[in-house]
Amino acid sequence: MKRTLAFWGAVSILFAAAWTTDVVAQEPADASGDTLKTEEPEPAATQQRAPGQQTQPAPADTMTAAARIKQAQKDETVFALSLGLGTALPQEPPAFPDEYDASFNFLLNFGARRSNFEASLCFDYNFFFTTLQKPDDMNIMMLFLNLKYLFLKSTARPYVVVCGGWFRSWIVDDLDPNNPPLTVEYEVQGGDNTYGENVLGYGGGGGVEIEIDKVRRIFFDVRYVEGQTRQTQQHANVVIIPVRFGLTWVF
Repeated sequence: MKRTLAFWGAVSILFAAAWTTDVVAQEPADASGDTLKTEEPEPAATQQRAPGQQTQPAPADTMTAAARIKQAQKDETVFALSLGLGTALPQEPPAFPDEYDASFNFLLNFGARRSNFEASLCFDYNFFFTTLQKPDDMNIMMLFLNLKYLFLKSTARPYVVVCGGWFRSWIVDDLDPNNPPLTVEYEVQGGDNTYGENVLGYGGGGGVEIEIDKVRRIFFDVRYVEGQTRQTQQHANVVIIPVRFGLTWVF
């Protein structure tokens, strides 16, 4: 009899312990795992307000990520160094394209950018091979101030540019007295058989700049450039069209 009572007592205790554990496990816990449900202060938004008191909602941030980037870049000044190689097409005076072939072109440009604008100093050298028998090759060098406007804020950025400054054109060798080039004047009476001018030059053009990474960009550039020369055929201005590809570093 005593063994039977002890057995049923042990079963009752085990059954009560199992039921208690199951009830505790089924009770929901809050986000912090607090099963005891300790009281926490109510958020400020749900606390009671004094009569007549109104809460002001926080202003919504409507600026997009692109707008934030544009705003950050707007007032940032960076520097740009460009190197370009290409050719230049002779246009004027009328005999220039007949007596000279499209040339070698070299561009070195350094300037500062702010927002969509760039101001820079540009060194531009062009060499034209003559089609005449004597090597009266033409050299044109320009040292220009450039003002460039870049469109968009994307990987590919088209741009327009205006430029002006020192325009130098010259032929290294003495002109052939028997067959001088018609592109420039040849003064037989004065005995001057050389050509060289330093004048004002100006021009404009455009191109596109494509971003490679944070620092490097490649560009394609075409310009129309004119020098106010006077010792040329019909005293016409020398006109060339430089075309070049290159690489720009922004830092």
